[in-house]
Amino acid sequence: MNADSLKIKIAQKVLNTNDTTLIKQLDAVMKAHETDFWDELTAEQQASITRGKAQIKAGKGLNTEEVLSKYKRWLTVLLSRIRIVSDLTSSITV
Repeated sequence: MNADSLKIKIAQKVLNTNDTTLIKQLDAVMKAHETDFWDELTAEQQASITRGKAQIKAGKGLNTEEVLSKYKRWLTVLLSRIRIVSDLTSSITV
């Protein structure tokens, strides 16, 4: 039985039951299975995100336009170099 068929079968059984205890147990199992990505981050990652959010609140962050403006020339040069390397490697025969 594939996963979709099993889900339908389970859903039908849940819809047809009046057993409140069973429904509560199923709900508890489903809640235990749900994970929040935050809980999966390391303490260092969480601290970094928290610091970043505090910096944004303090007005220390850059918006998208500022970042793009600041790095536009750098990105243009980088992309040009990538194209040159790509052109060179595509013309090499082994």
